[in-house]
Amino acid sequence: MEMMHTEVLDDTAPLSQHLALYACLKYLLSGTEIEDHQLPHLGMTLADATRGQSSLFSRSYHVIGYSMVPTRLDQGVKALHKIAALAEKDCILQDAVSKLQSAVENSDNEQLQESLQETVNKLNENNSIIDKPVDDLLQDLVKNIPNLETKDIEQYPTTLLEWHESNVHAVQRQREAKEAYIRSLKEARLEKLLQETGGIKYWLNKREQGNTQTEEKKDSFEDVEYIDKEQLAEEIENTNRL
Repeated sequence: MEMMHTEVLDDTAPLSQHLALYACLKYLLSGTEIEDHQLPHLGMTLADATRGQSSLFSRSYHVIGYSMVPTRLDQGVKALHKIAALAEKDCILQDAVSKLQSAVENSDNEQLQESLQETVNKLNENNSIIDKPVDDLLQDLVKNIPNLETKDIEQYPTTLLEWHESNVHAVQRQREAKEAYIRSLKEARLEKLLQETGGIKYWLNKREQGNTQTEEKKDSFEDVEYIDKEQLAEEIENTNRL
C-alpha cells in the first residue's frame, strides 16, 4: 500500500488511477486484516486514485479514502461538501457517507462534526445519497481499463519524447548552473584578492610609480657621454617589467 501511495496519481494518468483503485478495492474486498499503520497509505491511495473523477464510484471512494486518514478528515468533509453543492440525484454512495460520519464522530472535533451534518442534510434534501452494491460499480471500473490501456500505449511515444526533451533541458540547466556557480567563486576570490592588495587602483598606482622611476633614471644619464643611454633605458624598462 505504501508503494502505491508514493506513485504520482492524478487525473493526468487515468490508467494508473484505475489500476491503483482496482488493486486497493481487491485488497479491501479480499477480507485481509488491515493493520492500523496501513490505513493511511491505503486511504491516500484511494483518494489520489479518484482525484478529479466525476463518476459515482470515484466520488464515493474519494471520500472513503479520506475517511481512512485521521489527519485528512477535513479534506473528506470538503470533498463531500463539493458533491452536495452539485445538488444532483444519486451522486454519492451511502457507504461513503457512513464511513466518513463514523470517522468524524470519533475525532472529537465538534466543528467538523457540525459541518459534516449540515452537508449530509443537504445531500438528503437533494436525494443525492444512493445505496448500491460496490460489486456492480467495480465491474464498470474493470471494463474501462482496456480502453485506457489502448490510449496509454498510443500516447507513450509522445510521452517518451516529452520526457527526453525535458531531461535534456534539465541537464543543460544543471550545467549552466554549475558554470555560473564556478564563475561566482572565481569572482569572489578575485574580489577578495583586490581588497587585500588595494584593488585595481593599487596596481595602477604601482605601475605608474614604476614608469615615473624609469623616466627619472633616463634623465639622470642625459649628461653622461660615455654611457649608451638608449641601451641603459631599455635595460631599466626590462627590469621594471620583471
